[in-house]
Amino acid sequence: MDETMMEFIDTMQENRVAQSNIVAGVLMHMNRKVANVCAENADDINKLLAFFNECKKNNNQFYWDAQLDEQGDFSAHTY
Repeated sequence: MDETMMEFIDTMQENRVAQSNIVAGVLMHMNRKVANVCAENADDINKLLAFFNECKKNNNQFYWDAQLDEQGDFSAHTY
């Protein structure tokens, strides 16, 4: 947890804010951070595929293959 969040929690505790309200506020903050990270990374697979395609275009010896594992996670192999 970053220092700003810790200061925020300290201030809330000093002002006798109920613990449940503090936890709710921290969880809301964390959910927003997770949503932002997900949005930032949403296009990563497409960028990776574009990069591999560009490598193949520039080098006929480059080979890549993609597949999903048992859990449905993407994995790529380059040769």
